[in-house]
Amino acid sequence: MAKAFQQALAESLKRAHDVAINGIIRTDQLNRPDRERLEKSGWLTRVLKGWYLFTQPHAGANGGESTQWYASFWDFLAVYLQDRFGQDYCLSAVDSLHIALGATRIPQQVLLMTKKPGNMCVTLPLDTSLAIYHETTTFPTKLEQINNLNIMSVAEALVRIPVKYFQDDPRQIEIALNIVDINALSRELLKANNLAAAERIIGGYQFIHQPQIAKQLTEMMQAAGYTLQPKNPFTETKPTLGQNTRIKSPYSARITALWKDYRKVILDIAPKIPGLPRAKKRYLTEVDALYAQDAYHSLSIEGYQVTERLINDIAQGAWHPDKHQNHAEQRNALAARGYYLAFEAVKNNLRDIFAKENPGAVIKNNLFRWHQQLFAPAVQSGIISAERLAGFRDNQVYIRGSMHTPFPRHALLDAMETFFTCLIEEDNALVRAILGHFVFVYIHPYMDGNGRLARFLMNAMLASGGFAWTVIHVEQRKEYFAALEKASVDGDIEPFARFLLSVVLG
Repeated sequence: MAKAFQQALAESLKRAHDVAINGIIRTDQLNRPDRERLEKSGWLTRVLKGWYLFTQPHAGANGGESTQWYASFWDFLAVYLQDRFGQDYCLSAVDSLHIALGATRIPQQVLLMTKKPGNMCVTLPLDTSLAIYHETTTFPTKLEQINNLNIMSVAEALVRIPVKYFQDDPRQIEIALNIVDINALSRELLKANNLAAAERIIGGYQFIHQPQIAKQLTEMMQAAGYTLQPKNPFTETKPTLGQNTRIKSPYSARITALWKDYRKVILDIAPKIPGLPRAKKRYLTEVDALYAQDAYHSLSIEGYQVTERLINDIAQGAWHPDKHQNHAEQRNALAARGYYLAFEAVKNNLRDIFAKENPGAVIKNNLFRWHQQLFAPAVQSGIISAERLAGFRDNQVYIRGSMHTPFPRHALLDAMETFFTCLIEEDNALVRAILGHFVFVYIHPYMDGNGRLARFLMNAMLASGGFAWTVIHVEQRKEYFAALEKASVDGDIEPFARFLLSVVLG
């Protein structure tokens, strides 16, 4: 009986796999027996009437359902909107910027315009929603597409966004002003015939210390017959990115802006830095004594993915999520061995820091080795593939239960290069420790082990300031993750900084 069910389930999975688009299935694409079988087994999760997510069953509570939804959010919208509206829709100016600039937060509500009549609000899981309104007069004449979503260009979005957005999300606007094609922005300003937009954009460029661009736009508008009075739309006292900032990509700009914004908050609450420890051998002995406790409290983050191999395993009766205890024990043993090897590598690099090498440069030159040591035993045993040891991840990852989506793989080189630059140039050890940890997991450069590596990085930077090796206990997990989420999603680093300082200082 069990084998017959496994075979039937495998056949249903095969049919679902064949019709799913990025893990999204419309109800009428499957027959009723397949739907019922897959729902019962946890492979289909209802989004709204007529639509499902096709994902691997989540493992109990612990954020599984939210991870599935947040990981599928933009893919679902792309498939759903294409099905309903074809090309006759466009995300709002705010949401277009969100997509174009690689913002990482899953929004509570996405607003879009469509040429098809009718306004409505579509309720989605976990208090997210989709607000749709009919618009023909101001519908963009040219659409861009990112991740299969129709958006307006950065230039057009800047012209259309309300002044309130300059005040609510100044970091996002600064990035947009720095990367936008000025010629395209000029055309959009003239086409829109919107004097107020021109005045706030020119005022914005004056505020971020780019007078040449402000002058160019002013002269263009004056040549077209406008009389201007530029107005600073920001309420900040000074820009985050600063003057003459070189913008490689919106992702590297976001890291630079986060670091500059957040370090000010940390410096306001940080105590005096002791300086490099004098008794270096004793410090390393104390680190050794903490190894078992430190290793015990380590964690890893998992995601969910449906693959053809998994479907075949089910057909052959080889997929038993509630069995294979010996396999779990083997993985645990290999992870513990990897942690020990990485711990030893980090400890060796503490000697480099104590020899007064630049702490950020030590991280840049050795992080890849820590990652390799962490997973070398699992690779050598054949549990994971050898490619996992080479460079940054080559796929998208999601953080369990978080509304923050780490950067896409194509953004990792720029983002990590900027991250290393921030570490190397930072002169405060506590800023290096707190933001080194936070920004690393914000980027999430590896498929697995990001949390463990972030805490190694944090402790190396703490050592560079003379602070003791610090263990974040599993009992503090909820507060720890909540503080990380607050910084990643709400733009508030203070809870995370205070949490880490309380653990560091005891």
